[in-house]
Amino acid sequence: MGPRRPQASGLAPGGSRRRRGAAAGTRGGSEGRPGEVAASTSLPPLVRGPARCFLRCTLGPVLWAGPAPPGAALVRLRWWGETSGGTVLKVGGPGGQGTASSRFAVRCGPRQLAAYLTDMGVLGLEVMTKPDHLPLGRVQITELPQLSPSHPIGGFFTILSPTSEKLGELQVVFAPIFVVLYNAIMQNNQVSG
Repeated sequence: MGPRRPQASGLAPGGSRRRRGAAAGTRGGSEGRPGEVAASTSLPPLVRGPARCFLRCTLGPVLWAGPAPPGAALVRLRWWGETSGGTVLKVGGPGGQGTASSRFAVRCGPRQLAAYLTDMGVLGLEVMTKPDHLPLGRVQITELPQLSPSHPIGGFFTILSPTSEKLGELQVVFAPIFVVLYNAIMQNNQVSG
């Protein structure tokens, strides 16, 4: 029997354990903002490959037209072609703790993303009650095909009940994030080149 080779301990330099794959709680391997909800998918769903940029979705606050339901509301964001249950964000009323965000890794180029958003047409957000996830209403966003680095999408969008009554408005912002990846690419080029 030959000499035994020592096995790696699994510790990174400095003694900490290294995680394989993406950073904990995020997709795409880059740290998100504190309190950011982990995305349920990347864009377009089921497309594989490296993240080319991120699309941050920030929701809230909710401006209710009548009496607000007790507690915060939940908003489910499910992309066209997504096979999971969607990303659920907790939003409240105006004043302080009313916003939530999630960041979706984009695994295609700008033209392919624009084609996906155009083909999708409308993104529906489902507004639900917090304790029991009962549907309160829906928000429809039709402006996403106009999204570009110089043109984020944002504003207050109407929440309609199942009977088409206006329940209120939800603030929604979709903004592409390119800076993080650009800086990472530049650092890699400096190290390797």
